[in-house]
Amino acid sequence: MFGIRGLAPYAYDVDLAAFVRSDGRVFARTRVEYDLLFTNRLIAKPFVGVDWAARSLPAEGIKAGATSSEWGLNLRYEITRAVSPYLEVGRQWQREAGGSTSVNSVRAGLRLVL
Repeated sequence: MFGIRGLAPYAYDVDLAAFVRSDGRVFARTRVEYDLLFTNRLIAKPFVGVDWAARSLPAEGIKAGATSSEWGLNLRYEITRAVSPYLEVGRQWQREAGGSTSVNSVRAGLRLVL
C-alpha cells in the first residue's frame, strides 16, 4: 500500500491511496473533504470518496474504473476541540456484476480527539 494525505489548494483535505494485491492487481482509493465553518463551533464537512480498479476481474465481478463511491455531509458541533457530537448523511454506490446498487445512510456519533 502507498498513500498520501494532505491539504490541497483552497484547503481541500485529500486522501489518495494505492493498493497492490499479491496477484499484481492494482486498486486505488480517493477521498476529498472540505470544512465549511458556519461559526467557530458549528462545522459542515461535505465529502466524496471513490474506489477504483485498474483492470477488470471478471471472475470477481469487478470492472475497470470506479467500483464504488460514497458522498455526503458531516455536521458537527465542537463543544471543545476534543469533543464534538456529529450527524452524517451519506449515499453509497457500488457497481456489481449484475448492475449497481445504492444505499442511503444516516450516522450519529461523538468525535473524540485525544
